Amino acid sequence: MSLHIIDIAELETLFKFKAAVTIVDVRKKPAVESEPAMIRGAMWCAHDAVDTWANELTDDVPIVCYCVRSRGQPKCRGRAACQGT
Repeated sequence: MSLHIIDIAELETLFKFKAAVTIVDVRKKPAVESEPAMIRGAMWCAHDAVDTWANELTDDVPIVCYCVRSRGQPKCRGRAACQGT
């Protein structure tokens, strides 16, 4: 499994071309509670329970995990980053 960091523009391109992608919000629970809005189509999974849910995700589409904000932009990473969060 390889890690590829993407930016918002790349994620928007995936949406624009209706590419199949799994979006996982791995922000800490307090962050989600204070700002519940998520990227369109995302599901929230606890960052500290990645061993529980990561194997339930299918590998047949790209998996994008995002967590904290960096200079106003969410960090978007591939599945390997979820496991390192």
